[in-house]
Amino acid sequence: MSNERMGRKSPMRLLAGVGFLLTGLAATATEVSAQTPSPPVVSGEVATPVEITMNYVNGDVQCGPPRARLPARDPLELRVINRADRIITFAAPKFFAATQHIESAGFVVDLVKGGFTVAPQSTARVLLRTPAPGEYYFSCFEAEEIPDPQSSGFLIVVPAAR
Repeated sequence: MSNERMGRKSPMRLLAGVGFLLTGLAATATEVSAQTPSPPVVSGEVATPVEITMNYVNGDVQCGPPRARLPARDPLELRVINRADRIITFAAPKFFAATQHIESAGFVVDLVKGGFTVAPQSTARVLLRTPAPGEYYFSCFEAEEIPDPQSSGFLIVVPAAR
């Protein structure tokens, strides 16, 4: 039985798909880096920016900070900065499922899946309204790798100050 009938892609089709993805990522990275970020405005409010950085050090993906505090139910600009020379995925499925997505730029995978891929040396930006207070796990990893503690952390959503 052929690989395609068994639900697997042939190596040539897989390589062609990866090439297409990398071409799209490079174009997206160029487009995003050419933009000058300005504070987003949501219904007259300026969204709070929060940055998560990803890097590749001594053969390991590192992601930080390990704990990021966010205000509950506020507009927020989440910037995920990939400083590595390789594609890295940022995933926070429960966080993204609980947020209200407003706008995004600079990544490939839809937030409905709980994360996105960030091209090398680029920034992905998500404008959203944060969820209810709680701790939401996140991780950064390369394709087909398992996240570890150095590449994981928590988005801690706290009640808004009054």
